[in-house]
Amino acid sequence: MEICKYGNTQCLEHPSGIFIFPYFQIVPFKLLHVDPSTLPLELEVIYLIAYSCLTGSIITLIYNKRISKDWKKFKNNSTSFFSQSLKPYLSAIFVMIFSNLIIQLFIHNGLAGNEQSIRDSFNSTPFYIFFSAVLYAPVVEELTFRLSIKKIFSNKWLFIIISGLLFGSLHVLTSFNDITDLFFIIPYSAPGIAFAYILEKTDNILVPISFHLIHNGIMISLLTLISFV
Repeated sequence: MEICKYGNTQCLEHPSGIFIFPYFQIVPFKLLHVDPSTLPLELEVIYLIAYSCLTGSIITLIYNKRISKDWKKFKNNSTSFFSQSLKPYLSAIFVMIFSNLIIQLFIHNGLAGNEQSIRDSFNSTPFYIFFSAVLYAPVVEELTFRLSIKKIFSNKWLFIIISGLLFGSLHVLTSFNDITDLFFIIPYSAPGIAFAYILEKTDNILVPISFHLIHNGIMISLLTLISFV
């Protein structure tokens, strides 16, 4: 989500793959006849966090019964779920690292557009990026990309592949710079495929949400370390 399209000149890139909601962020400003560009960045951040909380609550309420049911199973089987899911997650990390290395060496000497936007936003609003990437995105993206899509496809592998590729593609295409950026769909899709596989294996949405949270938490921690170097 690039707030600079209608707000301050500084861009706040939303790490989430849910790219429908941001288009409605401007509606309150239009209704109130307020020019967002006149707002200080701090006020925009507060608004974005409030907006994210609202949209996240709506999606969570839609799946409230499923989340409550899965929470009971998750409490009693968290260790088993973790052991079942660790291998596919680590496999996805390997694919991410290896494919990124190949892309950097032979195809695209630079960061993916989405990654660069997040780094730029992190420098100006680290708290918002942490909130959005570590707290908001894992819940909303897993409910949308995994649980919703799983209801559409009866074939296990069709669901896993489509869910992962859609997840990766949206992260790349919304910050698309040139044709070589398309190769970054591979490393972005890897964790999406892993999270879909984990949901299929455990039949518990809280497991991929947990791994997604851990994954994004690690990424933001590394980004924090890089910012101090």
